Amino acid sequence: MRVQQLRSVLEHVTESRLEMHKLYLRLYHFADGTRVKLLLNYLQSEELAKSQAIAAYIDTSAKRTLDTWFENVRFESIHIACDKVYLPADMTTDQVMDLHLTLDAEVMSVLDKILNLAINNDVRSALSSIVSTAKVKRQRLMHNLTRMEDM
Repeated sequence: MRVQQLRSVLEHVTESRLEMHKLYLRLYHFADGTRVKLLLNYLQSEELAKSQAIAAYIDTSAKRTLDTWFENVRFESIHIACDKVYLPADMTTDQVMDLHLTLDAEVMSVLDKILNLAINNDVRSALSSIVSTAKVKRQRLMHNLTRMEDM
């Protein structure tokens, strides 16, 4: 059994987003295709913005909310997964999106799990807002990528 505070979970999510940002930056320097570079540049900025938004939330939230404890919360560092990623220089936007959706789903699963465990309405509301915002951004990304491929 692993017990975590909300603060620790959110810090883990922030660190995961920063690791994804670093991964996309690394892949950007190896990519040959213009569209792939555009996508990687966009993903870099999005992951950085997401990490900054969660860090700002941590800084502005009530201490009692962040000190909420959750039982049976386990998560793995995404750092190792990001370090193992290798895509060839001729990577496609589909390969990049598959990678992004896989990593994003891993990070979101942590938030979904604690959202389901949340008893306090303030915590549930805050987590629900974070999760729904992330899902909307994912849908927009998929829509914009489809539009980019139509060009």
